[in-house]
Amino acid sequence: MILDFEDILKQWSMGDHGEKNPKNSKKKIKDKNSSVDISMDSFLDMYPPNDDSCLEEVEKPTVRQKRRNYRRMAPQERLDLHGFSIVSAIIELEDFIARCKRRKIEKFLVIHGKGLHSPNGDAILRDSVRNYLHDSPIIGEIGHPSEKEGGAGATWAIIKY
Repeated sequence: MILDFEDILKQWSMGDHGEKNPKNSKKKIKDKNSSVDISMDSFLDMYPPNDDSCLEEVEKPTVRQKRRNYRRMAPQERLDLHGFSIVSAIIELEDFIARCKRRKIEKFLVIHGKGLHSPNGDAILRDSVRNYLHDSPIIGEIGHPSEKEGGAGATWAIIKY
């Protein structure tokens, strides 16, 4: 005695949908393959619903997996600060981060250059940008991208939400 989904659906659509009514428990289900009538309660006793098959739990990623995914993902926005002074670069960076936060951007890239053209060869803009990002309460993590994405001349950052 096997009922297919169509028969069960027809039975359910004709009934009162599980309301507490003695009529509902005495309704008969007729099996296509045999002439045996059974009540809904008997059927559920014989074939109880399997909770595991109906609801698959999706595992939530761990903190470590989330971090790994963020590090691997491509930046969603870019800001190029070549040629900016330190003060104007920080102001531009603040505005950029605020825009990214409003737009729910998770990861962005700041291109600041390697400092090769700076006096004394010091990367003043790179250090200033990295210090600002490191000290910002909005930023969760920072790092250097691969060489093809800028290497030491750029810094990626992940915004906390």
